[in-house]
Amino acid sequence: MTSPPTSPTILTPQPTSPTILTPQPTSPTILTPQPTSPTILTPQPTSPTILTPQPTSPTILTPQPTSPTILTPQPTSPTILNPPTHLTHHPEPPNPPHPPS
Repeated sequence: MTSPPTSPTILTPQPTSPTILTPQPTSPTILTPQPTSPTILTPQPTSPTILTPQPTSPTILTPQPTSPTILTPQPTSPTILNPPTHLTHHPEPPNPPHPPS
């Protein structure tokens, strides 16, 4: 027994509604500057820095009594400068007489 011919299952693509992404209207983010109290730098009245010279006790240098420094001559061995014998001094030769002009 032969099965009746079945119509081939043809899958026809069903028309699908195209997915259209419509941008949703969003409330626009508007950054409104918040009114801030203006930072006004008012110069603070400062007490003027007056440098008054402080009365200082005068520096009086009183000479301190010091024990007098007495230089006692130390007995030293006398320094005898022996003239060197190996250096013989050659006298300068006299200038020759100028020939009469």
